[in-house]
Amino acid sequence: MSTVPNKGWAEARVYSPEHNNELIEAVMKYHEVIETHDKATLIFMMASGHTLLVFFYSSLVETPDAFKCFYDIPFMSKIIEPGYRTVYEATQGIADVLQGGSLW
Repeated sequence: MSTVPNKGWAEARVYSPEHNNELIEAVMKYHEVIETHDKATLIFMMASGHTLLVFFYSSLVETPDAFKCFYDIPFMSKIIEPGYRTVYEATQGIADVLQGGSLW
C-alpha cells in the first residue's frame, strides 16, 4: 500500500462544445497512457455549454506527458493555472468556480 503525495502538478481548462469530439478521442488515448503513468488523474465534466478538464499529477513534474494528448486542443480559459499545489488547493479552485455558477 502507498499514499499519494499531498502536492503535485495541476491545471484545469474549460473547452467549448465544438472540441468535444477531439476531447473524447484524447480521453481514449489517455486511457492507454495511464497504464504506464500511474500518478495521473483526470477529471472530465461535459455539459451542454462547456467541458471542464482537471489534470492532476501526483508528482512535481511540470506539464506531464501523461496529458500530452490534450495539450494541443484549443481551450477557452483556465480556471486553475498550471503549477504545483496541494490536492486541497486544486479542488478548492474548482469548487470556487462551480459554486459561483459562472461556468455552468
